Amino acid sequence: SRDLAVDDRLESGNVSLREIPLTYLPTASLVEADWSSYADAELRESVAAGSPITPSQLRRDESVRLAELLETGDRAISLPLMGASSLSGFLYPADRIDLMLTYRDEGSRRTVPLLNDIPVLAVGSDLLETTQATAVSDRDITLAVSPIEAATITQAQAMGEIAVALRGELDNLPVDDFLIDAHHLQ
Repeated sequence: SRDLAVDDRLESGNVSLREIPLTYLPTASLVEADWSSYADAELRESVAAGSPITPSQLRRDESVRLAELLETGDRAISLPLMGASSLSGFLYPADRIDLMLTYRDEGSRRTVPLLNDIPVLAVGSDLLETTQATAVSDRDITLAVSPIEAATITQAQAMGEIAVALRGELDNLPVDDFLIDAHHLQ
């Protein structure tokens, strides 16, 4: 309803429900059904009047359990991040990512998209209350996925290496299937 500053609390007097076309709505934006979970939450960054609010902009009560962040039907699964896929401290809880699988087939290494537009629930042990991104090198990220996606990730981990690609906040486009191998890099 008005500009909100860091440390302001979400209250019925300063937050209002607005209709926004899905095209312009960040995928993790709070909706009316979320109000009871986020009422009185404290902002960790300023929000301009009329802008959607996302969980990553809020400090959460430290007693929040991971299970409370899962939607009905979702499962939490963790992945280790190492080396080139670490995103060097630029990954936040509430970001959305794509997963790429690199595996060996007939003696050559191939990379394919595994899953796309997956929400990050936690980076290391930091749930949605962290005030800044943390370096995730050699740490885990925890994702919200369907049971089939959890099985897909588990199988992919057994087959090869999973890399993470960060999505833009407003990017909800699907990723086309493709295969990249050494021939494509020449």
